[in-house]
Formats: sequence, C-alpha cells, structure tokens
Amino acid sequence: NISGRARAPINTFVDGDVNDPNVPNRDNDLPTQEQAISNPATVLGYLATTPTGTAGDRFATANDIYDAYTLSIAAGQVVKLGIADHKASNPSEIDLDIRLYQANDSTTPVAVSEGTGPIEQIQVAQSGEYDILVLAYQGRSNYVLSVDNSSVAAAAVAKKVLVQFAPA
Repeated sequence: NISGRARAPINTFVDGDVNDPNVPNRDNDLPTQEQAISNPATVLGYLATTPTGTAGDRFATANDIYDAYTLSIAAGQVVKLGIADHKASNPSEIDLDIRLYQANDSTTPVAVSEGTGPIEQIQVAQSGEYDILVLAYQGRSNYVLSVDNSSVAAAAVAKKVLVQFAPA
C-alpha cells in the first residue's frame, strides 16, 4: 500500500466543465459564464467538437466547444495553450485555439492564436482585464492553459551571455 498527500500548486485551476461526470459541473462556455482565475495561472481543461460516444463521460452525447476565463494580465505576459492530445502525424485532427478579448467585450478579439501545432500562444501587449476564450476547432482534447512571464524571462536569459567559450 502507498499512502500520502498530494497538493496542487497554488494558482492551479480546473476547467468548470471537464469530461469527468464525478467532478462538479460549472458551465464556462460563453464569455457571460467566464470562470475567474488569478495570475499567474495554470488551468487544466477539456474541449470537444463532437461527443465522445463513451458511456459515462460527461460529454458522451454532447460537445463542449468553448471555455471562457477572466483575469488581469500584465503587458508582456504570455497566454499559452498546450494541447495534450495533439497528433504530430495529423496536426489538424485535433485543433484547439485561443482568443484574447478585453474584459466584457466579446465582439472583437485583441489577439488570436489559431495554428495547428501542439502549442498556441499570445504575448499580451497591454496590461488590463481580459477574457480568454479557448475553443475547439476540430476534435477533442485535454489542455493546459497557462498565463505567466515565461517568454519574458526566457527572452531576458537569452539576451544575457552566461558563459563565453573561445574557439579551439
């Protein structure tokens, strides 16, 4: 037997409507139903353009195309979406995207990332209150959405020479 405790890191959230029917459901499918998260944030979620067809799944007979989140984001921070079930052999089979909107204005996105790779990301240009819309364009997948300073920190390290080597 193994026993112990596990703790999720702070600022880790779960999508309000994941595919597990044992998890309490909170719809966050529209900007008017957005789920508030803090910053920095890591969100574990699920989206599907088609029902799973698997008995016992929350989305066995329904789809879940959108997940909406709201939070404050600082200029330079990165909104990143990792698509867990991405297939490199057929990248368009499972395609999730992200759109960034000014808070309470879902008419025109201020930025979008709509590729077919395993990662979608947006670097935020201006500090403010934002709504993030994660959307399933094709297929179904679990995802990890993060908001942090990762590329800002990486860019700072990349500009600094840590060690200089002389040619041999």
